[in-house]
Amino acid sequence: MSNVMELIENRGNKRDFKLIMILAFALVAISFFAVGYIYAQVPQIEMLIKLLAIFGVINAGLVYHLCKRIDYVSNT
Repeated sequence: MSNVMELIENRGNKRDFKLIMILAFALVAISFFAVGYIYAQVPQIEMLIKLLAIFGVINAGLVYHLCKRIDYVSNT
């Protein structure tokens, strides 16, 4: 019975990982669209640097989290 529960848990982890990957792709695409849209409204280089830094940190954190999830899912 223990093997069955482990198999169900592994499948759940892999499904969660796929969902996180899809949401991460959508977040990165939306963030770059938002940076472009905001920069088109206010064409100042200082504003662009700040926006890229903010969204770069958010996206880098997301990539770090995904790398940790890859290690976790691949070990199962």
